[in-house]
Amino acid sequence: MEGSSLQKIIETGAPRILNDLSAYLLNHPESESTRRIVADGVRSSLTCPLVSQGKPIGFIFFSSESPNTFNETHVGFFMKIANKLAMIVEKGRLYQQLKELNDTKNRFLGIAAHDLRSPLAAVKGFLNLFLTAISAF
Repeated sequence: MEGSSLQKIIETGAPRILNDLSAYLLNHPESESTRRIVADGVRSSLTCPLVSQGKPIGFIFFSSESPNTFNETHVGFFMKIANKLAMIVEKGRLYQQLKELNDTKNRFLGIAAHDLRSPLAAVKGFLNLFLTAISAF
């Protein structure tokens, strides 16, 4: 990510509009990703950061085969989509983390229950032996 054109989007949290990707490619011939999307017919793009809890977690790219498609009036709407998507991604991550913690808890309880049963079984066995011996008298 460092050194790429997306770095500025991460640093500022602001979306980026590129309405003439062919011209952008001429100015940035080293951009392999731009070369690929231009080859696929994309002529303009709007890139929005996905931010969760103040940290960047990714990007969402909106593209068009027509040049000059996006303007500042689109940014608010597409940022709402990006924010909702970031929230969904974060909820999925938290759900996965909660599931892993629950699995760890269940393994721990299973080990603890097993370890408690073993000593109790020995104590119960000796107690039964003792009670049997006492009742024999």
